[in-house]
Amino acid sequence: MAGIEALRFKEVYYCGIDGGGSHSVGVLMNSGGEVVSQIETGSTNYYLVGEQRCFATLHDIIVQLLKCAGVEESAVICSIGMTLSGAEKTDVQERIKQAMKSRAEFIFVGSDTMGAIHTASMNGGMVLIAGSGSNCQLLSPDGITHNCGGWGNMLGDEGSAYQISWSGIKIVIDHRDGYHSSQHDVTRVETELYKYFDMKEQKDILQHFYTEFCKGSIAGFCREIAGLATAGDALSLSLFDTAGRDLGQHVVALLGYVTESVLKEKDTGLLVVAAGGVWKSWDLLKSSFLKRVKEGRLEKGMEPFQLTIVQLITTSAVGACYLGAKQAGEFLAGDLKKNINVFYSGMV
Repeated sequence: MAGIEALRFKEVYYCGIDGGGSHSVGVLMNSGGEVVSQIETGSTNYYLVGEQRCFATLHDIIVQLLKCAGVEESAVICSIGMTLSGAEKTDVQERIKQAMKSRAEFIFVGSDTMGAIHTASMNGGMVLIAGSGSNCQLLSPDGITHNCGGWGNMLGDEGSAYQISWSGIKIVIDHRDGYHSSQHDVTRVETELYKYFDMKEQKDILQHFYTEFCKGSIAGFCREIAGLATAGDALSLSLFDTAGRDLGQHVVALLGYVTESVLKEKDTGLLVVAAGGVWKSWDLLKSSFLKRVKEGRLEKGMEPFQLTIVQLITTSAVGACYLGAKQAGEFLAGDLKKNINVFYSGMV
């Protein structure tokens, strides 16, 4: 008989993979819910890297997890949970499941937002990703989800590292072309731009957006802008102010779907899991983010509510692992408070 019952006398492992546009993380858990190995690798975004590379990387993650744990590759993996950027569509999810079915009996595939929220809460809430891209998902206790964003750099990614970088670069180009004069001095952003991309002249930027396009590389320039903003550069500060407002708008877009139970969850109110590197600059985002959420709440005629924003202190791959195990009828989560750090809580 296949399944857990037939394997109860053998050590069973559970795998979780969280994949983003820039990098992916995998974890391997034992039956006690302990992480026995963790690795980080490149993007597994189905649309960015293509189907074959996506599948190959996912398989390699499992091989490396077992190797790092000192476990035979033939070891029993009961379930695999994968929460991946680019895996929002059901047909893509099914193709990934089919590609991985030789690895485990129970497989879960969902969007990258699902890993984050399930790492922090089993009672629903919101996850707002602001990494190389951006995405927002609301999860109700009954499992119903609503999304805003996740459209990629060609159609969206507002508030993301890519969008902050792109906006800064565009402002510099437009200003130097005389097409649109920046209201802020562009000198410091321009200097860092030339350094970061090893440019000799303005046209050198073209290869990075066309012939050698790499979303993660462009998004990485956001770190330089964040450094300038922290040092007081007006243009950089304005870019993060816009990003904060854009991220707040994601929350506003989904407020109408938030159930009363989620809005009044004990101790937290509306729980928002902030995922992605842009949140490291919360001090630069805070003012415009909270202002937009409050404006949106008023526009929707809602009463003030408690908003709690948390960051994960472990990888979202843990939540992916929980979801995979749930498919197998196993509950590995335990006390989720160990997985989070509260960095904002207040009425909005």
